[in-house]
Formats: sequence, C-alpha cells, structure tokens
Amino acid sequence: MGLTRRLRDVTGLDLTAAGVERAVRERMQKTGTVLRMDYDPQPGSAEFEALVADLHRDRPTTLDPYGATNPAEFFAVVTEAFFEQPARLRAAHPALYAQLAAFYQQDPAEW
Repeated sequence: MGLTRRLRDVTGLDLTAAGVERAVRERMQKTGTVLRMDYDPQPGSAEFEALVADLHRDRPTTLDPYGATNPAEFFAVVTEAFFEQPARLRAAHPALYAQLAAFYQQDPAEW
C-alpha cells in the first residue's frame, strides 16, 4: 500500500497533490504560520529556511534533503516524517511537529 493511500486512510484527507494543496491553503489559515505554503520564495517558513541553510553549511539534518527543493516538497517531506518517524521529528523539530499535529488533527508520536 502506498504512502498516499496509508495517509488518506489515517487522516481521512485527499492526499493527492491537488488535495494537499487545497487542504494546506484552507487549514494553514486556521493553524498558524510555522509552515507557510504559499509558494512565495520570499520569507517562506522558518523551518524550510533552516533546512536549506543547514544543507548549504553541510550540517546533518533529520529531514530528507529533498525537502529543501521548494516549499511544496518540504511539506511532503515533513508530512512523511510526521507519520513515519513521529518521535524523531518531534524531538528534532518540536514547533514543526506541533504545527503538523494541529494541521492533521492527530499526534502519531502517541500511537
């Protein structure tokens, strides 16, 4: 079973690209700005910018480097980490984890 289907089964959300984009726009307005997913290359999210900076400085990261490609890929990478390695994400990026928990209305680190 693919990750998109597993996440849909767990979250009840449409996790196709169009579904995620729609959900991001709707729910980020309600839950804050740690993950700002408006595709604006200007300030972006602090977590996205930190990942990019860490990679430029050759610092190890807990997130897949592909997430530094652009904000949309960042969201995909952190979503995958949120569901597949929740304790690790929560320990390394507590504000980001809290934002995702609010966004998905779930706390997989407690499962």
